[in-house]
Amino acid sequence: MFITSNNTFAFIRVHSRLFIPWLFLLTCQTEAAAPVLKALEPRGAQRGQALRVTLVGESLQPSAEISTSLPGAFSRLAPSAEKADTELPLLLQLKENAVPGLYPVRVRTENGLSNVLLFAVGSLPETVEAESLLKEKDRFEKLMNDTPASAEKVALPITVNGTLVGPDQDYYRFNAKAGERLVFEVDARRAGSAIDPVVRVLNAAGKEMAVNNDAPGAGVDARAEVTFAHAGEYLVLVHDAKYSEQDQNFYRLKIGSFPYAEFMFPLGGQRGKAVDVSLAGGSLAAPVVVKLGPAPEKQASHLPVTLPGSASLPFLFRLGDLPELLEPEPALPDAGLQSARGRKTSSAKKTPELAKLVDLPASTVMNGRISRPGEVDKFRVPVNPGQQWVFEVEAASLGASKLLGVLAVYDAATNKRLALTELGQEAGTNPFSFESSRNEVDPRLSVSIPNHVSQVVVSLEDLLGRGGAGFSYRLTAFPQPPDFNVELVTPYVNLPENGTAAIEVLVSRRGYDGPIRLSIPELPEDLVQEGGNIPAEMNPPQDRRPFSLGYLTVTAKPGAKHRPFHLSVWTEATESNPRIRKQAIAPGMVQPIRGVRQKSFKAPWLDASLPVAVANPVPLRIDLPQRHVRIVQGGDYSLPWKLVKGAQASGAIKVENPRPTASIKDLRVLRRPEGMVYGEEGTFHILTTFATPPATFDLVMDASRITGTKSERLITAPAVTVEIVPGYRLKLMSEKLELRQGSRVEVTGKVEREPGFNAVVTVQVEDLPQHVTSQELVIPADQTSFRLVLEAGPESQAGTFDVRLSSSATLPDRRDKQEFKIPDVKARVDVLAGAAALK
Repeated sequence: MFITSNNTFAFIRVHSRLFIPWLFLLTCQTEAAAPVLKALEPRGAQRGQALRVTLVGESLQPSAEISTSLPGAFSRLAPSAEKADTELPLLLQLKENAVPGLYPVRVRTENGLSNVLLFAVGSLPETVEAESLLKEKDRFEKLMNDTPASAEKVALPITVNGTLVGPDQDYYRFNAKAGERLVFEVDARRAGSAIDPVVRVLNAAGKEMAVNNDAPGAGVDARAEVTFAHAGEYLVLVHDAKYSEQDQNFYRLKIGSFPYAEFMFPLGGQRGKAVDVSLAGGSLAAPVVVKLGPAPEKQASHLPVTLPGSASLPFLFRLGDLPELLEPEPALPDAGLQSARGRKTSSAKKTPELAKLVDLPASTVMNGRISRPGEVDKFRVPVNPGQQWVFEVEAASLGASKLLGVLAVYDAATNKRLALTELGQEAGTNPFSFESSRNEVDPRLSVSIPNHVSQVVVSLEDLLGRGGAGFSYRLTAFPQPPDFNVELVTPYVNLPENGTAAIEVLVSRRGYDGPIRLSIPELPEDLVQEGGNIPAEMNPPQDRRPFSLGYLTVTAKPGAKHRPFHLSVWTEATESNPRIRKQAIAPGMVQPIRGVRQKSFKAPWLDASLPVAVANPVPLRIDLPQRHVRIVQGGDYSLPWKLVKGAQASGAIKVENPRPTASIKDLRVLRRPEGMVYGEEGTFHILTTFATPPATFDLVMDASRITGTKSERLITAPAVTVEIVPGYRLKLMSEKLELRQGSRVEVTGKVEREPGFNAVVTVQVEDLPQHVTSQELVIPADQTSFRLVLEAGPESQAGTFDVRLSSSATLPDRRDKQEFKIPDVKARVDVLAGAAALK
């Protein structure tokens, strides 16, 4: 699909008629707002052609920088005076040998980066829908091609760049020869459009000959193929499946006699290795093999795979770092195996449902295929008893497979099922497993291997019992303790000089509930990072959110160099053994989709790292005297802030409430004074109770300009790290206490109180063995050390015993006299044989 990544973006100066593959235009910025791209006109072009391309948006200056990997040459054209800030007209000359596909385009000015839009390079002649060229008023008055009678005439082959506005539907009229085979393919969502296209082919009388919505291998995009029995005039109709209003409402309708494939095998391969990829289905009578060389970029996550001679967008071939295997050809089933969905089979019937067991080594990707309806693929995996193992599948999420997988894990010795997952199943239904798919389409299981199990059988089948060439998958099994999945919410960052920007991260927990730390390794010296604390998940399962948000702020020092660059954001589990460290993958681009339960379009294959630009300073900041706050459980803190405006700051500006963070019990952050909206100073009051758990988290505040009902975020303050801590801690000088039968021993320790926590602490040793005693000890508020006395009677039992040091504290100035407690301190008592006289 996408044939290049942001890694190959380059910033280069455009001269008149300069023929270069990586493009850049230089700008001087006159306004404070960062540039925004709203449209490319047109959305694509035929390779080898020269054409005018207009970038439409906001805060676009005539000499703005363009970052793209388009294979061609740009020349700058003069914009009209009234559109100098909203349009960038360019002359583009595409190379004759340009590879068809989608190329990212982004703008940079001295005030920052824009969002990414995708420009398509195709192999067919191109045109722009006449209705799309009309102004809004003319469009509704003329309705150029919304009915069969007003259908726009096109000559084939052709790619039509069109748009759909809400209930809009576009008709095109064309001629076909008798016996001619034509493909009608609509590119939309794959190219970053928000519409869900439907394509319909009709005869001149309006009778439907073919219809498609969501073509195999094309995601939600559409494709239909028709062989015309008679020569004549026909119609093709394009509309949105939901007739929805979308900001990005473009499509590219391709009509021609080109070949196309629907499926790819294998779906991926090991990074740095050459591989033969088989394309099948669609118009192909037999599979076509495409030879892929190693990826030119070490960090590339995907490679494009294009069917020779096809006008279709390339497939995305997944790249990984693990060794890879190809599944052997299916064999006759073994007796005694059964489907995870409950079907029984008999080897006597020679059914194709269950193939013989195939060995799958740990941490190896098996590229397989459910090749026939009803087939169940099973693999034998050696495991380590008592360990946590992950079994995961990539299939439908890669866009080139129809498999809706059902994954099951069995004890190889007893055939007892240990875990099962399928679409719609809730996590936690099996005592041995939990599940959380990283893409919410393909199955994933995390299984605690029972102590008596050293080998498991993993089965995979289609939820609907289907099979065939289009049901490929990538299956991996590897030892992995409970962990988490992480991705960047922020697609790019504009960082004002002497200002701050926030990087937002989304974490989905997969068994690991401890704290997580965010960081940026190798941060440039003129930048400062703060925050990055995601607290542990301590809520009961029924009260948990499906994800946690974390923030990391980056501040550009005064005098920081203005330039574009990339950062890598990493996450680490701070209480995990073994260590868990993962890169937070950037979304590449984010295009919101309007509608119920619609998820934004993202393109993480563009680049795993985060694009950043240091830009012009802004005349606005939020002053925070404290960047690190420490609050004792049950206490509170007022965090003051002040909005400092420069002479150029205008409009109604509001300091927003802190961004949402993790759900922490009995924690509140209140605005003071209440009801204040546009004040230039105030406080955020952080309140806790004795029941608020210890945690470290961050508060991130923004200031926004309010215009009517709209809010425009202007600046961000550096993160304030908040620690909620116990009022005191107990420390024993030794965790191993030794005494002999009939003897007494003194145990020394310390009370470490937080500043201002002047409490009396009561200490008691719990779970002592019989005939071993210790008296409760009260430690006055002005004392920091203590001595506990343990006595073992002559009749006490010799041995080693685990004990607890429990405690509570009472604050003298607290009216309710509520006791404050901390977790017990664990210790061990060794009672030695041999009587000794008590002294």
